[in-house]
Amino acid sequence: MKISRFLIVLNCFLVFNQSLHAQQWAPVPNTPNIYFSGGNAGIGTLTPTGPLHIVNNNNTRSITLEGNSTGWGSGIVFKNTATQGKSYGIYASPLGSWHFSDNDAGVDRMIINNIGNIGITGNITYNLNDNFTYEGRSFGHYAFGWGADSWNPSPTAWLSAYGGMKFFTAGQVKMSIDINGNVGIGTTTPQARLAVNGDIFARKIKVTMSGWPDYVFNASYRLRPLSEVEQCIKQYGHLPEVVSAEEVEKNGLDVGDNQATLLKKIEELTLYAIQQNNKIEEQNQKQAAWEQQMKLMQNEINQLKGLLESKANK
Repeated sequence: MKISRFLIVLNCFLVFNQSLHAQQWAPVPNTPNIYFSGGNAGIGTLTPTGPLHIVNNNNTRSITLEGNSTGWGSGIVFKNTATQGKSYGIYASPLGSWHFSDNDAGVDRMIINNIGNIGITGNITYNLNDNFTYEGRSFGHYAFGWGADSWNPSPTAWLSAYGGMKFFTAGQVKMSIDINGNVGIGTTTPQARLAVNGDIFARKIKVTMSGWPDYVFNASYRLRPLSEVEQCIKQYGHLPEVVSAEEVEKNGLDVGDNQATLLKKIEELTLYAIQQNNKIEEQNQKQAAWEQQMKLMQNEINQLKGLLESKANK
């Protein structure tokens, strides 16, 4: 009698359990699919906190997705209906690369190949919503990326940092670009387009400027008398219009202006040399005329001497 009652209770429990599971797993009409209509599902846990909760305390894979195709056979798709139904996914290719894909657009946004190289079709940015527009292209104020631009139809690297950039080696800043575009090498406080705290070795330096001093050779140019130059040297200790040693130590030297000033002094020195040469030529001509006159006078003297000697002999 007791056994019969037990069997009746057990049978009722099984029927209830089957009914409960039947309510949780239901077929999708006109498809081979079924769906779970119950609560959260737990694997390795009795208290799942989400639709699928997996607890694995072993050093093994929690989920293995395996496929035998060139695309999504081993992939996962993430879809949020709050974002206009956009879906994104991750899948592995047969060549061993990971693909992070915009599933709707059919475009891989990032790929990590089997040797660890990373390819990105967009830009790497610090703030997705802080952008500017250049050549019709939106780019982040704190971003790095590639794209075709006015330089070349091939991708050009773009690097942006709104507040400036610092380049480090061995834990020290070796080069910097401030917010105004000034570049410093060996300094983080450049005060010009290029500031170098150190030596520069170059095969050629080209400076473009206006006001090159060819005007020194114009007929209207006033060439200082050498006495005036001498007075300036005695009073100031340097040539006129040449910066003093104190000014160079305080403010540095403008290479372009200094080259122009040196050329001006060379051209003035050339004019002084021409003037001196003209005076020497004039003196030489006077000397030659004087010598010719002296020669004529000597001939006349010799002739008179001969006449006197001939008369004395008679």
